[in-house]
Amino acid sequence: IADTANRRVVVASPMGRILGIINQETLRDFDTFYPMNVKIGPKGNHLYIVTSNRYSYDPSCEGKCKGKIWRVKI
Repeated sequence: IADTANRRVVVASPMGRILGIINQETLRDFDTFYPMNVKIGPKGNHLYIVTSNRYSYDPSCEGKCKGKIWRVKI
């Protein structure tokens, strides 16, 4: 679950049990990037975290600010 407002990803089982949290302590770049979406890889062994730069909502940043994608082994 991409928890954009809290700059973290909550990993949960299909039954809703919390399995882990990926946050600024786990990925230091979450200090400047916000997780926007998550996807499970086709083989089910990687989690892809898609982020946006925190300044990307600033119109003056248009065309300059980029997001980032992490591939995390699960």
